[in-house]
Amino acid sequence: MQCREDKRGFTLVELLVVISVSVILTTMIIVYGRLGEEQLIVFKEQAKMIGVLNRAKGLATEKYVESTSDSEEICGYGIRFLKNVKPFKYQIFEDRFPTCDTQGRPYAYDIGDDVLLPNESHELSNRIANLIIKDGFGAILVANNPTIIFTAPNLDAKITSDNGVGEINEFYFEITAIGGAKSIVRINNAGQISSQ
Repeated sequence: MQCREDKRGFTLVELLVVISVSVILTTMIIVYGRLGEEQLIVFKEQAKMIGVLNRAKGLATEKYVESTSDSEEICGYGIRFLKNVKPFKYQIFEDRFPTCDTQGRPYAYDIGDDVLLPNESHELSNRIANLIIKDGFGAILVANNPTIIFTAPNLDAKITSDNGVGEINEFYFEITAIGGAKSIVRINNAGQISSQ
């Protein structure tokens, strides 16, 4: 009688190798999926912020000469960033002043300035870990509640804050998600907005 061995299956070692490779590939997919999700959140917030900045520029152009009363004019529109609250918030406001003469005038959010309608108040996603404002050389600007103001007719952009940061030629916002994904929104003093 002949004994015939049947070799139709996989050995235990082969099965363990296939399972371990599957586990490694699955782990890589999950990790890269999470990083991609964080990057999408950052890009979404970047697009939203650019849209709000462009809205403020558009309002500044539209309302440039229009006077609201005998004592005050709308000199521009700005965005006030509230960094001391989580999630970070930012609001569009009207910059009002008796005269819109740009020489020697402090551009900042004042008590007399009006925050616009509630739908002009925005907040960053709660998955955003930090919002850092830097000058054109990369130095961090320590600012409590920074404001960016667009003034017409040239649509110059000025950044100021509660603790007295002066006007800067170029500045940018670095949006960082909890997972480390970053995005940048740049603004120069001519009011040009770009992203990275």
